[in-house]
Amino acid sequence: MCIIALPGEKGRIGKAATTINLDAVSVEMERRVLLLYTDPQAPCSRSVGGVVSDPARFLHVVLSGHTPLTELILHSSTRGASHGWIGHS
Repeated sequence: MCIIALPGEKGRIGKAATTINLDAVSVEMERRVLLLYTDPQAPCSRSVGGVVSDPARFLHVVLSGHTPLTELILHSSTRGASHGWIGHS
């Protein structure tokens, strides 16, 4: 398992683009991917198949201990491989 983190508070420095591209390359290499991106504007969620608008499925419910992370993973095969992501509004 490989974990890659791209932290940063400043906007418009390429975090979403880098994350989306790393995700795409990883999926092409047939690696299982779980994409966690906490930007409320949801640029990564839109790139992999849509935006979740149900507040009960947002990342904060996991962080507050109300819901297990595994219940919020949305699976996609848009690129031909297993792909999971957590929705955000």
